[in-house]
Amino acid sequence: MFDITIVSHTLVTASTPYVLYCISIQVDDLNAQWSVERRYSQLRDLHTELANYFQNLPDFPPKYWKGNLKEQKISERQTLLNQYFKTLTRRDDIFKAGLVPSFVLQFFSAPAPVKELYVNSTLALRKSSEKLIQNLSDDVSSPSGISDSGNSPSASSSKRRSGGGSSDIESEKPINEWTVDEVATWILQLNQLYNNSNNMIQSKFTEVLKSESIDGSVLIYLTTRDMIKMGTRISVSASTGQVNSVVSDAFASIIIENILRVKEAQKESGLYRIGNRDDMGDVDDDFDEQSEHPESSTFMTTTTTTTAMNTDFDDDDDDLKQDLIGTVVPGATSRSDNHMHSITSSSGQSSFSGRICPEFNLDTELTKEEQDSYNYCMKKIMNLKDPVPESIRRRLCQDLVIPQRFKFKYLNPNSIPQEVLMMNSRRKEGPYLKIKLIITELGEGFTHRTIRRLGSLVGHSEIKSSEFGLFHSSLIIGPVQLEWTDNSIVVPRKEKSSSKAVFAVDVCKIRGQENLNDIYDKLANFCTFWNGHRLYVQKDTNCQHFVVELLKAIGVYNQFKKNIESTILGKYLNKLKEFGTCEMSYIIPENLAQRILKECKDEISSSLKQLLQTALKGKEIVFNSHAVLDEYYETVLKIEPTYFDLGDHKKEEELLKAYDRAFWLRRQSSKLSNDPRVKPLRDPCPFDTNGGANTVKEGAFYLGDYAPEYPVPSTVLNQLKQQQRRNR
Repeated sequence: MFDITIVSHTLVTASTPYVLYCISIQVDDLNAQWSVERRYSQLRDLHTELANYFQNLPDFPPKYWKGNLKEQKISERQTLLNQYFKTLTRRDDIFKAGLVPSFVLQFFSAPAPVKELYVNSTLALRKSSEKLIQNLSDDVSSPSGISDSGNSPSASSSKRRSGGGSSDIESEKPINEWTVDEVATWILQLNQLYNNSNNMIQSKFTEVLKSESIDGSVLIYLTTRDMIKMGTRISVSASTGQVNSVVSDAFASIIIENILRVKEAQKESGLYRIGNRDDMGDVDDDFDEQSEHPESSTFMTTTTTTTAMNTDFDDDDDDLKQDLIGTVVPGATSRSDNHMHSITSSSGQSSFSGRICPEFNLDTELTKEEQDSYNYCMKKIMNLKDPVPESIRRRLCQDLVIPQRFKFKYLNPNSIPQEVLMMNSRRKEGPYLKIKLIITELGEGFTHRTIRRLGSLVGHSEIKSSEFGLFHSSLIIGPVQLEWTDNSIVVPRKEKSSSKAVFAVDVCKIRGQENLNDIYDKLANFCTFWNGHRLYVQKDTNCQHFVVELLKAIGVYNQFKKNIESTILGKYLNKLKEFGTCEMSYIIPENLAQRILKECKDEISSSLKQLLQTALKGKEIVFNSHAVLDEYYETVLKIEPTYFDLGDHKKEEELLKAYDRAFWLRRQSSKLSNDPRVKPLRDPCPFDTNGGANTVKEGAFYLGDYAPEYPVPSTVLNQLKQQQRRNR
């Protein structure tokens, strides 16, 4: 039996800092034990290669660039990697005598006796597997570690991966001041050194960078995912519909590694300064927030309730700045001719696919009301813990308070991955949007739970007046999630996740192109109004007020309340408010529990049997894992296919689906992605009638012909309309 454990790690402070993980490998059958050192990127490459041979591998822990060289982040990543290897080595189809692929044994530098017993000699290796080992041999000089010698293979490889040294621009100009052309040229140089077989980079990718105005101030905040998405936009095959990025995971990682390398080198030389905390990874814990912007220090949000309500709305969304900037896609951004095109389009819709609209002139192109909203929102932006770069601050503020700009940047179908749009476009029904209510626990600690429950039981005035008790609420509307937190800024999120989700229920389904377009107009108007006129105050403008007011603004709140009133869904929401408990509780009828135990006794898991035994005692059960929830639902349908179609059982099914979606939201969280409690029973998910594996993401929308028009200042628009009338 294999046991693979990361026992320690070392931060190597080279020109490009990186982390070495010391991995202990033990094989009990042979009483063999040895250790190797590997980097995160090498472990990730191994996982990618294994996926070419085996299905349903555990999720590989993601790497986030924000603070990724801090000890806490490294330790957290080490823990997740150990969970990954613990799950992986339990696979009998991989880590068993005679079944281990040879490249895996080579990767871990297994001694000869281990290779002889465990190697799968009949497995034909792919070329990519051979390349994996070749790349490893370039980086690793011995099984026990990586040499520090400047002449070693690892040093040579490190130089190749980091771009082979500094260019003139790197030593002459701070990276955050690079122009669009300088960024494009720099990435071309990286491509020639590392990725020169991909000619698409040279011919088209830099055009994307230029069209999206990717200068140095934006470059330093991009992620590997952003690079890959930009590469995807220029490589969609019209004949097959397949989407493949011209920017590989490896090359995207190289770009990000080099951004970090340049910043570190420039910080050492004094060329690049981070006094205003514009560095993604290094935050000064002693920084005085109010000292940087004294003119706005009195504008900080205040609350009037217990600490629990103020704490950690969602630990998966600690980088609002990334949501503000958003991922970028190709499209025109020039103001010179876009105004006229946006009006003269024969279809009445703009053909522009870009998400960056240059800022309007504050003095001549904004109305008085827009200027007031802009000034109000700018104070919020200036007070963010993670500041937005000054070079794009004004533009982003306008995006947040002007409805047309908000729609164009944050509610634009072109920001949705092509593969998702293509999947939804195959649906037979017309355009639609699903709206879901998400209830999230504010804190999992004992103190938070105690405050929440005691507060509910004694009738805390603010809890009694709130809609859902001492819980955070948000909405998923089609492809985005909308929420209101104590930063007082509404930014639609594309990545829907929450490590503390407890309930995710359907509110309604908007059907028809006209209704869908109207919903988007109302969303933009509502969100920009709150961005430009509202502050988070616990008593009267908290997250629950936001959700209720938004549902009212789009005209669905009263119907939703009526639909769930006196149902099991309504009772659950009342339970949240009255008792402050949020377990995924459920009452299984005793006769149904008896039938399942009688007809499926030998087929169901011990966990489900235990729940059924509890139900036979007339007690409420709690679903503590995703798998047992799926198993119960699937088993009921197996013995009685129409059970959930009858009477009140339909609402019971909706409650179970609400629990299932909450598990999916937890699974999409970086904190819980590898937690066995959130892992589904199987793929596809039993709750997804569309055959997908995720009931939050799949089938949530089909936008039809919806396309936001390119934003034009109202003053300019009026001038152009007058000119058109004179020319008729």
